[in-house]
Amino acid sequence: MKFINVLGSKKLQRLFTLFMVLTISACTNFSTSSTFLKSSSDVQRQFDSASRMACSFRKGTNESYCGCFVQVLNEIVPEEEKRLVVKGDRNGKSLLVDILLKNSKKLDGCDKHWEKDLTIPDIAVTDVAQGVLDKHAGLILNPENVDDIGSFNRPIGYEYKIQDPSLKTLSATKYKVVDIKGDKTHLVYINLPENKVYEGYIWGQGKMFYRKLKGGVESYSIASRFEECKFKLGLCKFTNLHGEEAEVFTEYRDGLWYYNLPGYSVQDRKLKIFIYDKSGLPLYYRYYILNKGTGYEEIRVESYTES
Repeated sequence: MKFINVLGSKKLQRLFTLFMVLTISACTNFSTSSTFLKSSSDVQRQFDSASRMACSFRKGTNESYCGCFVQVLNEIVPEEEKRLVVKGDRNGKSLLVDILLKNSKKLDGCDKHWEKDLTIPDIAVTDVAQGVLDKHAGLILNPENVDDIGSFNRPIGYEYKIQDPSLKTLSATKYKVVDIKGDKTHLVYINLPENKVYEGYIWGQGKMFYRKLKGGVESYSIASRFEECKFKLGLCKFTNLHGEEAEVFTEYRDGLWYYNLPGYSVQDRKLKIFIYDKSGLPLYYRYYILNKGTGYEEIRVESYTES
């Protein structure tokens, strides 16, 4: 099984690697006596201990993953460089950064050992979410009525965006209905304030699709691979935009749909929390990073302009 790469860019990769090296160095300095360890076994033991402490500090308690991490470090870091790191030598830190960056794929191989937690903890419903539920009582999509999902049912000229609750008018970008053909609603994505039109979309069956025109022939592709699992409760697997297999675990609780998804790394997971109307269009969205307890929330803001 493939997973999202821990490091999405070279800059992030270097920052992550530098953090790990500094953490390993700190762990060695913390536990090394004033008399420098000379024997190979002492150096090995100290380096292994520091590597495991750094892994646990950065990634949390996960014996399988950290065991793999320590083993790979042992394979890729020569003894002399280990000795320099244990000693606290500045050149040792620099060399270790380079070694980890050059061997990032080997370290990424430990991702398969990560023990994922797909459970969704109890999270308090915010005042903003409760306000949306109260305002739209009786009009909320739930697992019982999802098979009867309605049409988009908005006129040409309707505009909307999911955005910060403090913004009462459409800001930065928006979606706009430009045509309706049968059960398919055509939308465009507009950048404000210059009103520049970007992608075209089709809304149907509660999902968003890219609309493509080539040689006068119209075709569609699902806008986000996550959409494939949008209304499926429990575990659902999908292919992300990087072509990698990912998975989401979905629960429904009192008007809110909770999605436990991969985060920026296979170790981090995030919650996406939605409230939908009966057409499947979001009324509310919350992004929540599980292991950090941070995030943000947005609501749907609407307007109408004559076309």
